[in-house]
Amino acid sequence: MVVSSLRASEPAYRHGGIPPQEPPLWIGRSIDLALDAFRMSPEERIGTLDWPRRLGERRARQGVPMQALLRAYHIGGKVICDAFTQWGFEEGLAPAHSISLIDDAWDVVDRHSSAALEALRTTEAELPGRQVTAALLDALLNGETDRATAAVVARAFALPEEGRYAVVVQRPADGPAAPLDPMELPVRVHGVRMIWRMHGESAIGVAVLGELSAAALGAALPTRGGRRTGVSVAVEGLTELGRARQLAELAARTLSNGHGLATLDDRLSATMLTVRPDLARELELRVLAPVLALDQPSRDLLLDTLAAWLEAEGSATRAAESLYCHRNTVLNRLRRLELLTKRSLDNPKDLVEVTLALEAFNLRSGSRR
Repeated sequence: MVVSSLRASEPAYRHGGIPPQEPPLWIGRSIDLALDAFRMSPEERIGTLDWPRRLGERRARQGVPMQALLRAYHIGGKVICDAFTQWGFEEGLAPAHSISLIDDAWDVVDRHSSAALEALRTTEAELPGRQVTAALLDALLNGETDRATAAVVARAFALPEEGRYAVVVQRPADGPAAPLDPMELPVRVHGVRMIWRMHGESAIGVAVLGELSAAALGAALPTRGGRRTGVSVAVEGLTELGRARQLAELAARTLSNGHGLATLDDRLSATMLTVRPDLARELELRVLAPVLALDQPSRDLLLDTLAAWLEAEGSATRAAESLYCHRNTVLNRLRRLELLTKRSLDNPKDLVEVTLALEAFNLRSGSRR
């Protein structure tokens, strides 16, 4: 009840930097401690303030407003007092005793909430300004590897300094497109916390992966038309964010049709080709020149057949099904391609060259094959 009420009334508990599994555990612990303190003398209750102080400090690092934290204690206190009121009624307690019971309960809640709010204000004052910490996060995304910078960012954003991260780069696709709206960017994807920074027309997202794979993050990211999105591989620690951003940028560049989503885990070969487009073009010409010299229908027929055969993991039967032709037709086309390129698809070295050359052609021509 406390958690659902908080999420309904406070955006910080709904869309903020608090992991969704955390409020039930921390609020449950806070209520248990409040009930323990209720059975103590006023002097002994001072010893129960360590937990609310710890909670206040954590909420400050998560960017939770003071009003939201205060509301959490108010809702929790109301739940406790309503339970005491119901118990007093069922036990036939005299009204004066019930009132005294409720007053005592609110005394505990006030002490705990005051300790938490004091810790929140103290921690906020000690943390660098949000603009400063945001600039430091930008510095890490731009390639800074200083550990002191990473430590400040970790404290300010309540992040693990040595945790697993991935970076997501999203920008308008090639050609006319509506600008990115920061309010559309998700703060959680598949249970993973996302911190977004706007760099010009690009949105750069830092994903706190935990145990999730970068590929699973990419599969769960929402996509929209007119957007080009790249997802890096997983990296270890905040000092690797700059490298992760570069990898995400490279993944986005492999989108030959100008929009969509590319995860580096799934696009390693294409990414390598985008790093040196001159060498990619050289490979394309060296391997496929005789095929590219054909008229376009003949060229596309051979290349589409090759792509279908590769997609079918070398099965001519499955490739024929996707192309709506006979298995022997697929084999005949592949044999012609082998004769033109002077490369055998049964030879591992030749197969790698032909596959990469096809990828290079697709990237350059914007083909979706």
